[in-house]
Amino acid sequence: MSASSRLTVPLLALAVAFSVAVALAPSSASAGTSEPTVAVADDGARIKHTGNEKWAVLLCRFADSPQARPFTAAEYDAAFNTDAKSHKRFFKEASYGRLTIRADVYNWKRIRPRAFYGGDFNSDGGYDFLNKIFRTCTKKHDAGVDFSEYDGIAIFVDDRELDINDGTACGFGDTCTDDRRIGVSGAAWINHRIKVLDGTRGFRVIWMSSLSGANNEVTAHELAHAYGAPHSAAGPDDYLDAEHCFNGNMAVCGHEWDLMASAWTGLPTDAHMLAATKVFHHRWITGERRCNVRTDGVRTFDLERLARARSNDRCLAIAIQHPQASALWYVVEARFPVGFDSDSSDAFGGGGIPGASVLISKICVGNDPFCDGEPIVLGLDDNFDFAIDENSAEWQAGETFTSKDDKIVVEVLSKGAGFYTVRVTRDSD
Repeated sequence: MSASSRLTVPLLALAVAFSVAVALAPSSASAGTSEPTVAVADDGARIKHTGNEKWAVLLCRFADSPQARPFTAAEYDAAFNTDAKSHKRFFKEASYGRLTIRADVYNWKRIRPRAFYGGDFNSDGGYDFLNKIFRTCTKKHDAGVDFSEYDGIAIFVDDRELDINDGTACGFGDTCTDDRRIGVSGAAWINHRIKVLDGTRGFRVIWMSSLSGANNEVTAHELAHAYGAPHSAAGPDDYLDAEHCFNGNMAVCGHEWDLMASAWTGLPTDAHMLAATKVFHHRWITGERRCNVRTDGVRTFDLERLARARSNDRCLAIAIQHPQASALWYVVEARFPVGFDSDSSDAFGGGGIPGASVLISKICVGNDPFCDGEPIVLGLDDNFDFAIDENSAEWQAGETFTSKDDKIVVEVLSKGAGFYTVRVTRDSD
C-alpha cells in the first residue's frame, strides 16, 4: 500500500477549553488525500454510544456554486442507508449491533455566496466559520425538516473551486479559484448546542466538503468522531523514542489498520476502528468479550477476529493493565480481511487491512493529564516513509512481543480459522 494513497497523517493534540484532535494532511493532496479532519467534544457532553440514532443529512450549495450538483440526494441516501458499504451497515457491523444509524436526506438548498463566510476553517476562527454555515444551512432547510426527530445533523457543502473563465466546476487544465474550500475535509462535534432547532438543543454534527465520492471513508471517520472516537497513531513501544517515527518525540507514524488513522475521500469504508477504541471510547466490547489482565501471571486466550465476529466464547480484545501505571493499557486484537476489513473497490489495490494478523496497541486513559486517549499501534518505520512497516505491526504465530520495560509479554501461539491463540505474561518484578 502506498503511504501517499490514503489520508494517513501525523496527529496533533491540542488541550484547550474543549478536547480537540486535528489530523494534518500532507501539503500536496493526491486522489486519496484531503485537508484536515477535526473532532471536537465539549467537556460536559455525555456521549451515547449505542441504540438507534437518526440523522438529518442537509445538502447546501453556495449561491455561486457550479450549476451542476456534485452528487445527487439519492447518492447520499445510498451512502448512508442502502449501499452494500453504507454507513448504516458499517456502524452496525463495527458495533456488533449495538449502534444503528439511519438518515433522511434533504436535497440541495442555496445558501449565501461563499465570500459571505469569510476565510475558511483554518484562517477564520475555526468553528466560528463552520457555525456560520451551520446557521444558514439549517435555516434554509428548516421549513421542511422537523429537527426534533433527529440525533445528528450532517451538513454537506458544495465547496468546489471554480474555473475563473466560465464559473463551472474546476477541472483538470482549468485556471481555478483558490478560495472556496471550507478548509477542512470533515469536522465533527459531539454535542453541538449553538442553536435551538424545533425546540431541541444539542445535536451530533458533522460538516463535510465536496469530496470525490458521496460514499467515502472520511464521512464515516467524522461520524465515528461524533460517537466519541479519537484519532490513532503508530510508533514503537516507547513512543517517546522518536528514532522510528517523526522528529518531535511524538507517536505520529501513519498506519492502515484504523478508520481513525487513514481514510479515502472517494471510496467506501474498508477498515474497522481499533479494538482499543471500541473498548475504551465506544464501549462496544464489554463483558466476557473484553478479556482483562489486571494481575500478574500467565494466561492463554483465544482471540476472535474483530470484524464479522462470530458468536462464541473467544475474546474480541485482551486489555492488559500495566502493573506500574494504572492508566496505561496494552490492547491485543485479531484482524482478518473480512466484512468491512476487506477491500471495498478494485480501484484500490490491496484495500482494507493488509492481511490476517495480531495487532498490539497502547493507550492511556483516565484522568491523568498526560493521557490523551489516542491508541498507538506498535510498529516501526525503518524505511522512514512516515508509515509503520507492515510486518513490524503484524504479529504472527511463533512471534513474541515484549514491552520495552519487560513487564508485558504477548506470544502468538497459533492461527486458527478466524482466530489466534495468544499467551499473555504480566510481571511486576
